[in-house]
Parts: sequence; structure tokens; C-alpha cells
Amino acid sequence: MQAIVRKPFVELLKIFFTMSRISSEKSSPSSTSQFDSSFFPCSFRNLSRTLFLITVSIVVTSRLHFHHHVDPADPISWLRPYVVSFLIVAAATIHHFISVKYVNELLLVIGDVFGLMWAEVIFLSCLYLQTVTFMQLCSNGLGTMRDLQWRYTVTRPASVWLLTQISWFAFAFTLRKILVGRPEASKGSMIKRVLHVLTLTMPLCLCILGLFHTITPIEINNSVTFKSNIVANSPKEGFELKLFQLTDIHLGTFMSDKQLHNIVHDTLERHPDLDLVLLTGDFYTVESSREKKALSNGLRSLKTFAESKSHPVGWACPGNHDHDVQEMAREELESVHVNYLVDEQRVVEIRGEKVQIVGLDYRFRKSVESLSRIYQDLASKAVGISARIVLLHNPSHFKYIVPVDTVPTLILSGHLHGGQFGVRSFPLISSDWTVLRLFSMPDFGFYFQNANGQAIKFEEQSQLKHMELDVDIVTNMTQVQYVHSGTGFYGLPLRVGTQSERGVMTMRIEPTETQRR
Repeated sequence: MQAIVRKPFVELLKIFFTMSRISSEKSSPSSTSQFDSSFFPCSFRNLSRTLFLITVSIVVTSRLHFHHHVDPADPISWLRPYVVSFLIVAAATIHHFISVKYVNELLLVIGDVFGLMWAEVIFLSCLYLQTVTFMQLCSNGLGTMRDLQWRYTVTRPASVWLLTQISWFAFAFTLRKILVGRPEASKGSMIKRVLHVLTLTMPLCLCILGLFHTITPIEINNSVTFKSNIVANSPKEGFELKLFQLTDIHLGTFMSDKQLHNIVHDTLERHPDLDLVLLTGDFYTVESSREKKALSNGLRSLKTFAESKSHPVGWACPGNHDHDVQEMAREELESVHVNYLVDEQRVVEIRGEKVQIVGLDYRFRKSVESLSRIYQDLASKAVGISARIVLLHNPSHFKYIVPVDTVPTLILSGHLHGGQFGVRSFPLISSDWTVLRLFSMPDFGFYFQNANGQAIKFEEQSQLKHMELDVDIVTNMTQVQYVHSGTGFYGLPLRVGTQSERGVMTMRIEPTETQRR
């Protein structure tokens, strides 16, 4: 093991010694300055191979150690460390082979076009990015959160670099298919050279833009108004609720507990009249799954805020990333006065009106069909309520939430991160298209169910122009879903054109014209 860890330092010494020799030869009057097309790619490949072996060793060793700390009462707990290890090692393997090819192509183009000096700069930059990427993969394997300096110098550069490789591979494969057999794509042609350069640079620019969209949330303040004849204590005036939704926090790579605290504290400061704070799952990542107190520390402002109210304020349901840490999530949330509902319901009285809160567990494909029965059982337990709020992590499960009565019902979801890739955050584009539209999946905004149970976006939402984000929905329907774009993010910085979201929503219950009379 010591020999493996020592090897990258030996490789780096070889690289810098050879680079200094090349520089001295280049400065000699008798030498000719030519780009060596083999030295840099070979050196990069050797160092990357060594870093890959170190990453595999650390990840496997650390994850096997985790096996001794899992819950023996969980029948499949023994398998999870191996699955996580396999995924991280698979990512490291793919990254190693693609990055070697990408850097080889990049250095050849830079060397031929700009010469040796720029090739050296790019080579050193690639060495740094490759090193921090494997460092980040090791960090994921260890299952611990890192400080702010680590995030700026390792996590974010590594995420951009890793996604650049994947994007470049897709770009290169697509262009090769398009240009095969075309005369303008002959070897050495200007069109091919230009396309080659674009193929190498566009993925990097796209990924940097994705990182920007990931870490810069937009504020959206929506409202939805239900026309209803069920308003117990205010039959003529109606009433309203101010809601603050947090979803897909994903403590870890792109969200620290300090960042979460700033978001929550700022919102509570600006909206002291909030009635409910609703969290719809995915609190953790691989990095934060063993960090106790991280979630409660990020939500600590909620504790003081909840104590100032006469009714319970915080409510939460689990997401798919919380299944392995259910008990830790419950303990952390309840310590800041957030009620964690897993297939449970509660009734809370706000200004004389009874509001039912239903929290549904995340269900995977095999068990999702039971959701409809469970929801109907939970929803029918409350009587005399004026409104219902359902916490449902996955918006695609909206079709299983069949109305059980005429009580105005708002379903809050997240999970899909606003569609991942779209155009609504780009200037001069008056469209809210995202890639999830190709699969008829709800991406963000307000939806209702048609006769077939399919989620249909409200026309008011579809007609929004660029950056006109706030929307007022008025409906006679009893059930509306809102899909949040996510407070945080997880994985690669793939939020291109779909920024994360923060803001406050107003839910109004207004009497019908008949009641007003």
C-alpha cells in the first residue's frame, strides 16, 4: 500500500524533471522548438493510472470497514457498502479511460495550434483536475463532508472535470457518426479541425455553465387559489396559508450545513408570518450519510421559529436518498421541531382552520402501486378539515393520489431537480422546455390531473416568458400538485438551464360565489 501511495510522487518528479529539461533545450539557441506529441499524454496516462489504483484501494478498504457499523436488523444492510464501492470504482474506471483519451486529443490540438508553452499550461491544468477528481472520489468513498476550502479547490473543479469527460465522449461520438463518409470531413480539412476544437471546448463551457446554474438559486414566490365551499370558520372571507418548501437539500457536494442555514435563516427573517415549513425529502448524500448533526445544524433556525408559533410549523417526508438513514433523519429533524411523517398524517389548527398534513414514504417501482391505497386510508382519517397538504417526494407518483373528497389539496414534490437540462434560465429564450418533457414527466411548476390521471401543466405556467417565474393559479379543482426545482443538487453539475429554487408559496382557500352571498 505504501508503494502505491508513493508512486504518484515519483511520477510527478519524473514529469517536472522532463518538463524542465524540455524548457532548457527550447531556450538553447541551437535547439528547434517543436511540440512533443507523446510525452505529455504518456505522462498523464501514467499518473492517472496510479491515482486510479489509489482511489480503488481507499474506497474498497473504507467501505468494507463501514460494513461493521451497519444495522444487523436490516436484512440487506450487508450489501449496501459493496454497492456503493462498486459504483464509485465504476465511476473512477470510466473516468480514467475517457480522461486519458480526452487529454490526448486536447494536447494534440493545443500543441499543434498554439505551440509548446500553451500545451504545458494545459497539461499542468489537466494534472491538477485529474488529481482532485480522484481525491473527490476517495472522499465520497469515505462518507464524510468537507469544509469550504475543499469544496472550492477540489469538489467543484472535480465535478466539472468529470462531467466534461462524459459530455466530450457524447459530443465526439455524435459528430463522428454525422461526419462519416462526407467529403467536407476529410482528414486535415478546415471544417473537421474547427469541429474538433468545438468538440473539445464546448463540453467544458457547458459544464462550467451547469456549475453556475447549480450553485445560484432563483427566488420564486407563487400562489394557488382554490375555490371551495369548505371553509369552516371563515365561510365568506376564506383564509390563506404561507408555505416554505425545502426539497432535495442533498447535504454534501454542493450544499453545506452552513449554506442550508443561510437559506433557512434568511427566508424566516424575511417572512416571519410563515405558517408552515415543509420538507419533501432527499436530505442526505453519500458524503453526509454519516455526518450526525449536519442536518439539524443547517435547520437550527427552525427550532427558534417553531417555538414562537402556537402550532407545529415543520413537517417532512423522506426521499429516495434517505432510506438508509431513516432513524438518523428522524432524530435530526425532531431535534429542531420538524415532524417526520412516513406514511402518517396529522391535523394542525391554524387560525381556527383545521389543516391535514399527509407525509408519504418514497416507494420504488415494485411497491408504488400500494401508494393509492395508503393515501386514501390516511386522507380519510381527518374530518372537518378546510385544507390538505400532501408531502410526496416523487412527482411521477401524482397519478396514484386519487381524490377522496372535495377538500382543497395541495401536493408538494421535488425529486427531478427542475428537469436537469432545459432552456428556461437562458436569456432571450421564451420557453420553459426541459428534457423531461420528452418523457411526459412533470419537471417543475403547477400540475393538475386529467381524466386519465396524467399530470398536465397549468396553462398559466406554460405561458411564462423568460425569468417571469412567479405565477398565480386560480382553480375550481380540488387537487393541485407543485413540483419544486430543488433547494440543492446531487451528483454531477448537470443543472444546465434549470436553476435551483427558493421562495415562499401562498395557498388560498376562497369561498365560491354562492357562499359569498
